[in-house]
Amino acid sequence: MALPTNIHDVKALSDPDKKHLYIESSDAPEQAATVKLLLRYIEPISAEEGYIEVLNRFIENEALFTAAIVDNFNVPVGLIDRGRLTEIFIKPFARDLHHKKLVGEIMDTEPIIVDIHTGIDDLAKIIIDSGIMK
Repeated sequence: MALPTNIHDVKALSDPDKKHLYIESSDAPEQAATVKLLLRYIEPISAEEGYIEVLNRFIENEALFTAAIVDNFNVPVGLIDRGRLTEIFIKPFARDLHHKKLVGEIMDTEPIIVDIHTGIDDLAKIIIDSGIMK
């Protein structure tokens, strides 16, 4: 990727906590679509949050499919997705049985992790090869 030649050609995008900085340049050559195009900020969920609170987040936000789970130091430790919650709460008496459990107990601790510059086609192959789309 070419570095911008003019400071006005640079746009900095960062998350609300200013922990990550992404720089886009209008001088950059056209490239194949990458994972970066799919990114959007999702408020992480504490591993100490209860099942019901997490379920309510997913119910309140129909566009939410997956969220990062973080520890007390705000370090990502896993993912939780709508499908996993549905598997649990579709069963009879699920709310009564799980209302005191923490989301850290059911999160995916080995999610697929890819670089921001991974191509969309490569990502599709990684997902298919992992077997999660069966």
